Amino acid sequence: MKFLKWAAAALCLMSLTACGQQEVLPPVEEPVSVQAVQEVSLPPLPEPAFTLMIEGSRFTGGCVYFGGKAFVEKAAAMEIPGLTGRTDLSVQVEGREYVPLKELCEASGMTLHGDDDKHIYMLCAPRQWQIPEGFDVPVLMYHGVSNDLWGMTELFVSPENMEAQIAWMVDNGYTPIWFEDLPHVDEIEKPVILTFDDGYMDNYTDLFPILKKYGVKATVFVVTGIVDYNPRTLTSAQIKEMSDSGLVSIQSHTATHPYLRGMSREQQSWELVQSKLDLAAITGKEPSVICYPSGSYDETTLELSREHYCMGIDMNGLMYTTGEDPYQVQRYYIRRQDTLGTIISYIQ
Repeated sequence: MKFLKWAAAALCLMSLTACGQQEVLPPVEEPVSVQAVQEVSLPPLPEPAFTLMIEGSRFTGGCVYFGGKAFVEKAAAMEIPGLTGRTDLSVQVEGREYVPLKELCEASGMTLHGDDDKHIYMLCAPRQWQIPEGFDVPVLMYHGVSNDLWGMTELFVSPENMEAQIAWMVDNGYTPIWFEDLPHVDEIEKPVILTFDDGYMDNYTDLFPILKKYGVKATVFVVTGIVDYNPRTLTSAQIKEMSDSGLVSIQSHTATHPYLRGMSREQQSWELVQSKLDLAAITGKEPSVICYPSGSYDETTLELSREHYCMGIDMNGLMYTTGEDPYQVQRYYIRRQDTLGTIISYIQ
């Protein structure tokens, strides 16, 4: 059911200027300007027409819709870091001061996205990371960590081998980092990035305890469409716990894990935006990195990734050197049969 709902929503890009406006903020034939709203007597305020989520957290102020515009209570909005006050756009409603949401976002460098459950999301536009150039950073691509080989065998590194690999890195002075740490890579002597694709349940049951034991970081790229719907994949609660631990960075692997290459711009945009909204709602944090499923992408994917994310991650490849295209970051694919010697050869 969730997939069908998303498939329908994909036709309209989940934005306030398309489906989001029809579902969340119904248009009017002649939208009332902010100045006009200030000059008219408003009727009693109805129940909030929508729920506003800001970077995954619910907005606590009042939310109303009038004259073709969405308004939020100014006093509460101004407590949100990053928002800019626009007193010239404010309007008095029953003794309370409101500001129009769209203009508020534009003034604050944020974007609006709506869904068909009457939720509106305010997200910060991605800011280009300033990453020092010329540093080699091995990026390792894993999937499952388990001896329960229910799928393609090579995708599941045994917990014993996973711990041996991490123990070797720690013992030899390597520091597992997140992509978010790359702007400070020049301060890290031996960086390495551990990534885990898809979001399997064993990332919580088998991998997470190892990360906690050694106090190292990892990145999990989650396919949001199977969260809470497949017994072999992560639940929302597990994702939130790992994200809150300070050891796991939860990032996007799209909503349905499609081959992006060749898909329409609308379809690709929906996959990238919807997964971002899903993860923001679960973790309270905006994902900043997109991992292309099966390493499939095209120029449209790259353009959209630059619009919505700070980095884009490929599949197989060689050593990543900072300064290369941050939206085509290569990784070493680690299989169940790979020995510790193989992993060492990739890292060193």
